[in-house]
Amino acid sequence: MQYGITPEISSLLPFEVDQVQAVDANCLCFETNAFWIYHGREENLKRQQSWLRILGDNGVQGFFYPNILKNGNTYGNLTERDFFYCTSWMELRHVVFHKQEDLRALVKMLTDFRVVMTGNKEPRIITQKQSLLEYFPKIIGYLKNFELLAKHRINSSRFDYLASGCFEALQQQAAYAYDLLKNSVYQERLSDAELMINKISRSNLRIDQQGQIYFLRLNNFNYEVPSIDFAVFFNKVGRFIKWNFEWFWSLLADYQERFPMDEAELVMIYAYLVFPWNISRLMLRYYFNYVNWPLSLLVERLERLLVDEICRQKFLEIFAQKIKIKNI
Repeated sequence: MQYGITPEISSLLPFEVDQVQAVDANCLCFETNAFWIYHGREENLKRQQSWLRILGDNGVQGFFYPNILKNGNTYGNLTERDFFYCTSWMELRHVVFHKQEDLRALVKMLTDFRVVMTGNKEPRIITQKQSLLEYFPKIIGYLKNFELLAKHRINSSRFDYLASGCFEALQQQAAYAYDLLKNSVYQERLSDAELMINKISRSNLRIDQQGQIYFLRLNNFNYEVPSIDFAVFFNKVGRFIKWNFEWFWSLLADYQERFPMDEAELVMIYAYLVFPWNISRLMLRYYFNYVNWPLSLLVERLERLLVDEICRQKFLEIFAQKIKIKNI
């Protein structure tokens, strides 16, 4: 057995197992080929490969398309719940979120995906993800509980102290975001929800020498109101560019070259960005012990996000003025 690949599995691969370069825990790269491990339900893997066939048939670059194994299949079993598949590979670098050309390439990739997948008739996969109108109230409730815990626990920490100073503002932001969405066309347009790439993270992204973005995996997905994908994208990259409104507006213009937005969509994007995603996620990790991080790292991240919040609030103020809406 080489690199954890048994002789039986190796015999199915359309390439020789030689010198390996680990991309991450679930991918091994062999010069121009890659061996991927998928954890999850087989029907979801089949559906994702079906989506990839649609994207490939339409000439969309930026994804790793499965190669045919020697038994004629596009994937195989490792265990009852783990599967593998193979793709080609090439030299790629990490995407840099504070480089404008990388961000423009990522926006192009989002619109390439949406052009092909709009109106896709493939049956939907049942996901556990909630709509924003379900998710926002849940987080508001958590924030209220975290506030009580931080203020009344006997052995409070530096994290609790810092968090106690911002709970009121976070709850106001989350409540305002919820009210904006609730009173917008969001609920109405949920019936037209489209498949959306949900994992816009540096760990899932690469870029080639020609500036083509590649998503390593498509297994973190969601069905959302069209154009929310841009809000997800900018929420992810905003802090890396200090919430630069000029960059935001320029990237939004790139997106609108292919998918023009009406005023209602801009309000939904604003509402999404008002919600305190980054700090609330960190609090979930801390108070629910989602991660095994030392307290010092959690405190460092919270301090960094609190500084970032100054830039984010200035950005939201400018955005609200631009679309003529009341700011939080």
